[in-house]
Amino acid sequence: DVAAEIVNVLVWNTQQFTPEEKASRKMNREEVTEQAGAAAVEHLLQAHTMPTALFTSNDLLAIGALDRLERAGLMVPDDVSIVGYDNTSLAALGHISLTTVDQPREEMGRVALSTLLSKLDQNPADRERLMTHHVMSPQLIERRTTRRVDDQ
Repeated sequence: DVAAEIVNVLVWNTQQFTPEEKASRKMNREEVTEQAGAAAVEHLLQAHTMPTALFTSNDLLAIGALDRLERAGLMVPDDVSIVGYDNTSLAALGHISLTTVDQPREEMGRVALSTLLSKLDQNPADRERLMTHHVMSPQLIERRTTRRVDDQ
């Protein structure tokens, strides 16, 4: 799935990868640290397959990727754009200024509490049968790590 792709690359330039190549770019779901983001970028650098954009499953991965790209002399976002996920306080720091996806945390908490309280009010035998489904919209927070790619 996309969330498991190494640094979760959405845009691999126009290159096509075999399923085996894609599988080699998977990362362990527990590896969601700055070090894992840097290691993932190192793998891309060694393979000479740098995409034009990276989308990560969290901001820590993106920050590690950002650091490794800059240490390799690549310019973010000129050479590679990066988008994180979670909109952590680190993402907003001026020297990082990470474009990220913000989840509606407060709304998620309110809905979770409301759902829990309504289930507690139900007959215990009915609790597991009744499923609830809520759709919430995340928001893209655009900062310095992304740019629009011109159609050429």
